[in-house]
Formats: sequence, C-alpha cells, structure tokens
Amino acid sequence: MKLRKTSSEKDIEKAYSRLSYVYEGFESFFERKLRNRSLELFNVKRGDKVLEIGFGTGYNLIELAEFVGEKGMVYGIDLTQEMIDISKKRLKTNNLQKRAKLTKGNAKKLPFKNNLFDKVYISNVLEILSDKDINVVLNEISRVLKPKGKICVIDVAKKGYEKSLLMKFYLFLNKNFPSYTSSPIDAEVYLNKSKFKIIKKERIKIFGFFPMQIVIGKI
Repeated sequence: MKLRKTSSEKDIEKAYSRLSYVYEGFESFFERKLRNRSLELFNVKRGDKVLEIGFGTGYNLIELAEFVGEKGMVYGIDLTQEMIDISKKRLKTNNLQKRAKLTKGNAKKLPFKNNLFDKVYISNVLEILSDKDINVVLNEISRVLKPKGKICVIDVAKKGYEKSLLMKFYLFLNKNFPSYTSSPIDAEVYLNKSKFKIIKKERIKIFGFFPMQIVIGKI
C-alpha cells in the first residue's frame, strides 16, 4: 500500500493563511456546483444544529445558515485565523452573523459536547490529514453527532481515475507541494471503519473533467 503524502498541521495552517484571499475566489467559482449539489443531498433542515469543519472563506456557511433558519445554528471550526476573519465578514454582509458561531481550533479535539449536532459537513479536509488523524477526526465527529446524526464528506474522487493524466498531475503536485494540495482518499472506506453507515454517494465532475465525490453517512 502506497503511503499518502501529507503535511504537518503547522505547515497546513501557514499554507492556508497565505492562500486565504486567493482561495476566496477559487471557492466561489470552482466549488459552487459541488457545494450546491452536496447541500441538496445533505438535506439540512430548519432548526438543525450543523457543524462545518474547515469552512474556508465561508461560502458554505452562508448556505447552511439560511437552511437552518432562526431556530437553528451553524458552528464552524477552522485552523486558520484569516479564514475565520473572512467568513465573519461574509456572514455579517449577509446579515447572518447571529446564526453562526466560529471557532479557531483543531478537528482532532473538537471543543463541543457529546451529541450536540444533527449534521456535520466536511469538505476537502480529511484528505489533507494522515490516515491516523483521519480516524481520530471521524471518531470526534461521531462523538459530537446526535444518535442518527449525519455526516457529509466531500473529497477528490481518485478511484477509477488513477491512470488519467489529470490525476497523475494532481498526485505529482501533492508529492511536491503537500501543504497546498490534498492526498486523495476513499472516504467511504474510512467512514465504514468508523462505523458510519453510507446512505448516499455521488460523483460529480467540476467543469466536466475534475472528479469529486460526495459521501453521506449516518451514525
């Protein structure tokens, strides 16, 4: 089994601090289709308590805050202060700051009590972690989810595309710049190991050629 190439948390935090304002445009344009489809499948409802791990520049937080309504609440945790600052401004601009609570922190030790959330959303985060840390994070997510709570994982769909030139180039970037690119995983495998039951799974190509996947599991 080939070892995945990942970076330390410090290097990841530094990289995303540098990328924060560039990433804002990337997230708005590149991830819009994926974001919309994942939320459609995830079926967030009014009154839900939802946690987003690694919320980036906050585009998804806006959607989640609108879905949960005045009786719900969105929580977010991110390693990078710059991402938090950008997201807070975006929430305020959309008059949704009262529906979201953002925290700087580490997903390996979530600062939330047991059985708090109806749903947890995590996009393009697990694959930047080591295999060991992925399992730790999923156990933490399981802890903070309510019984029958749901998780939505979004990541690069490597399986079936290993021989494509695009995937080979992406893996080359990951090998040489691991702080700025992720190391693709099969989220379904990790979720099953952590005793989540897979209830929905869908692949989607960004701009018609870059493969991503949405995997939704339940406690």
